[in-house]
Amino acid sequence: MHQPASLRPQEEVIDQFGVSIKYTILLVLIGAFVLGFDLYLRFGQTEALQRTAVQLGLFGPLITNGALLLILFAGLYLIGLGLFFRVAYHYYFTTERVIESVGFFSQQTVSAEYKHLTDLIVRQDPISHLVLNTGTLAVNTAGGPKEEIVLINIDNPTARREQLRGLAATAQNGKKVTRALLHQLKQQTGMLDVASAPADELITPATLPEELPPVVSTAPAVSRPTDKQVEDLHGDGIDESDRLRSAQQNVDK
Repeated sequence: MHQPASLRPQEEVIDQFGVSIKYTILLVLIGAFVLGFDLYLRFGQTEALQRTAVQLGLFGPLITNGALLLILFAGLYLIGLGLFFRVAYHYYFTTERVIESVGFFSQQTVSAEYKHLTDLIVRQDPISHLVLNTGTLAVNTAGGPKEEIVLINIDNPTARREQLRGLAATAQNGKKVTRALLHQLKQQTGMLDVASAPADELITPATLPEELPPVVSTAPAVSRPTDKQVEDLHGDGIDESDRLRSAQQNVDK
């Protein structure tokens, strides 16, 4: 796990995330589509471009070539932006604060203590809300400038806001923020990934014994009478009815 450079001696990272992979893929796909459109114009519509350049007059070739360059740069920019988001934006929940770290070769780090958090704002456009479930979570603290930390284009921003709100409430009540607390908040907000969660964080039912102990009866033992103690009442030999009657007489005694 990537660790922020400003981590304190007794501070522990309990969660790390970044820009949504879905958002990154969308940017790369749009960029690839723009590049494909540029290649289509360059090699599939050569004659049409030449006619357009002639119609535009003296500066026609300059205008058409400039438009193609703009399309090319737009596609490359979108692809590069998507990749840059993935490698340069890192967000952390620690035992003391929320941290935003941005940069590739050099990093800029901004943090906010849980006990100072006041406003948590989620912003989503229609596509992010209805299709990707991504968005931006803005964080503000008491007495500070507006939106000191902005976690852009993250997955499940509403769930992240509720988790951060729970961490802040715990710290503001004077209690310790722990990994187990975040695990519980993830369960409550529907973001628990059981497949990837560490074994020591999973909440599992108590292990049952492989075999249950035998049931011990507390009722008094009743001795079964022998044939010598049974009276043959009907003269047809000692049968089960004679044994039952004799046993009942012994119980009544």
